[in-house]
Amino acid sequence: MIVEHFNPDGIVKSTRLQFSQAVRAGQLLFVSGQAGWLPDFTVPDNFEEECHQVFANLNVVLEAAGCGFEHIVEGVSLHTPGMDVGTFWNVRNMYLAKPWPAWTTIGDIGLAFPAMRVEVKVTAVIPEVE
Repeated sequence: MIVEHFNPDGIVKSTRLQFSQAVRAGQLLFVSGQAGWLPDFTVPDNFEEECHQVFANLNVVLEAAGCGFEHIVEGVSLHTPGMDVGTFWNVRNMYLAKPWPAWTTIGDIGLAFPAMRVEVKVTAVIPEVE
């Protein structure tokens, strides 16, 4: 079985935290939780902008492994207390389409850094190269 680790340029990476941005195991790609970090390691003040940045960061990781949003089969979104899940869902649906992936939304939790209000992790199927 193919096992490959991805840590692409183009997203914020912490040297203190030891994890891969994504791991390929066979045809599955497991993407670590992505936050709305900007290149300067800040999070937008506007929650909708933060949500868009989450998906921009997810896109960088997916593309590094040869995937796109259409290859996502499962996702989990984690939300801090009081965050507008409706706003997140509207932004999410700008990037994903039918047939919808399986999805779990978990709310009212604390995330790793106080600036973060949402984090998203996904599993994708890597397309076979023809």
